[in-house]
Parts: sequence; C-alpha cells; structure tokens
Amino acid sequence: MTQHLTLAHLQEEVSELRAECRMLAERHSWLERVFQAYGISGLWVSPQQAAELLCVGREGLIQHIRRAERFRQADIDCECKYGIHYRQVPRCKDEVSDRPTWQIHVGNFEKLISIPQDKLKAG
Repeated sequence: MTQHLTLAHLQEEVSELRAECRMLAERHSWLERVFQAYGISGLWVSPQQAAELLCVGREGLIQHIRRAERFRQADIDCECKYGIHYRQVPRCKDEVSDRPTWQIHVGNFEKLISIPQDKLKAG
C-alpha cells in the first residue's frame, strides 16, 4: 500500500525536522563549549587528551605511533597512517624537549584501536 502524502502532512514533518535541527544545534553548541573548557578545539588533540577521550592509556597510543613511524621509515604500508591517524606539530618556542610533539585524530584513531591486535600487520 502506498501512502499518499498531503501538503499538510509534509509541512508537519518539516516543522518536526526543523525543531529537531534546532535541538541538535543547541547540543552541538553545548558540546563545543565543554570541549573548549578542556582545551580541545578540534579532532586533532594531544596524546594525553586522546587517551582521556578514548578511555585508553596514553602509552598505548604512543606505541601505535612509534610502530607506524617504523613502518613509514621502512616504506611499508600500515593501518596507522601519518596525516590520517596522527601527525607531528611544531614545538612551541619555550619547549626544550627533543621528543616529537604528536597530535592524534580522535575519530580516526578510535577506528584504528578497535582493530584486534592479531589483525594488525606484523612488524
């Protein structure tokens, strides 16, 4: 059976969708304020922030990056990709450490860490 849509029915649906859109916009605004309060302004965050957001250990994230860097230097394909899952950012002038400053893309890294260890490429 096909349902015949009336103009009144479509207008009602549009009104409902607009109300839902306004509600989602308010939630989005609220979430952005919460993230800003924690110093998070986008999907690229520090390893510590990523660990907290993903509920995993920071060192585990760093191990993924180190492994990916070994693969990248050897020109071997890896699930964890530079520029997609992680990237290096310039140091601040007053930082004295020789270690790289990494950032993690939380959304992409979340997908990566859901892959079981035995399904990752050897290396």
